[in-house]
Amino acid sequence: MTTKIYLAGPDVFFPDSQAHFAALEAKCRAHGCVGIRPSEGDMELGGTGDEIAERIYQANIELLCQCDAVLANLTPFRNALESDSGTVFEVGFAVALGKPVAGHLPQRDQTHESKVTAVCGITRDARGVAWDAAHGYLVEEFGQPVNLMVSRAAELFSNVDDAIAYLAKVTSARQAEFLDRGQRSLDEAKRTGVYVPAEEVIARLQRKLDDATARFLEQRVPAPLMAAAIEVFGGESTAVEWFMKPAMGLDRARPIDLLGSPEGMQAVRDFLARLDGGVYT
Repeated sequence: MTTKIYLAGPDVFFPDSQAHFAALEAKCRAHGCVGIRPSEGDMELGGTGDEIAERIYQANIELLCQCDAVLANLTPFRNALESDSGTVFEVGFAVALGKPVAGHLPQRDQTHESKVTAVCGITRDARGVAWDAAHGYLVEEFGQPVNLMVSRAAELFSNVDDAIAYLAKVTSARQAEFLDRGQRSLDEAKRTGVYVPAEEVIARLQRKLDDATARFLEQRVPAPLMAAAIEVFGGESTAVEWFMKPAMGLDRARPIDLLGSPEGMQAVRDFLARLDGGVYT
């Protein structure tokens, strides 16, 4: 099982971003991992700013879900103190999914408060509480290299090589634990006589899913509309799949989700008509 590491960071904005990502990918390969670049959302497809932004967002959320770990470039970006906000979001999202995160940033051993002091200056009130002199905001003094919500969520390193090595080690241990747990469960199932081959379990679940999907679509999709979709896509299974997935020509909405209103129903009909005529947006 090859570990896939999502390469989070403002690196996409660097003038030499392609060479930069290529170097990161090479470092990941050196540790037996695969580095995954963030998606640019198929920019060549064009669209409004909102449409492009949504494609980029959805594509990167999907990549984060697919990857095993996240390497985050937490170097201050477009300012002297704070990491890129999009990267911080991706760190939080990955942590919520239970994925290991390693961050790399220069001056790893300097505290956040010392950095604020260098950039903004610090004043102290009568109680000794620290406030930044530039804005008058409270300064957290917990000895962390970055905001505590990031420093407690991710392992932090001063260089990227150490960060990748950490992720390779952690994910390898997790995979070994997963395989060992699965083998123990298999041995126990065989010992007790309740073992069911995985292929049979998957087939049972697929039949249940297919039945449930068919019943759901029968309730939601008018017969003439389903017939039109089958005609366009050349078969019922492909038509059913189309209703359940986001469609570019429907602003990334699933056709099934639009059928609750007359306007949505008409939008689906119109899009099917365009598809039948060879227009895919």
